[in-house]
Amino acid sequence: MIEQDYMSEQWFELLMKQITTKTMRVVADELNYSKTTLSLIINRKYKGKTDRVRDKVLAIYAQVHCPHQNQVIVMSECVALATSSAPTHNPLKMQQWRACQRCPNKPECGEKS
Repeated sequence: MIEQDYMSEQWFELLMKQITTKTMRVVADELNYSKTTLSLIINRKYKGKTDRVRDKVLAIYAQVHCPHQNQVIVMSECVALATSSAPTHNPLKMQQWRACQRCPNKPECGEKS
């Protein structure tokens, strides 16, 4: 059997937390993966690469505190806000965008997850 070192990574902990809080079916639907795929991953029997599952889990479930909104948001929303074009048509969105440009949570250029 191939040693699965991903089980100690943050994304796997997030996945397990979601599965124990919800059901595997709900989590599979949220991630747009089959229940079988998730079952194979959590039971160390998945033979393929887990990088796409990891990216999806982090995008949907990883959370970060947004200093501008003063609330916790999912990382995918943070990335979308920080890496989008300047919204010159909307003053409120422009304030958010400007705050994102100097935020310590802003992802590095090219990082999308």
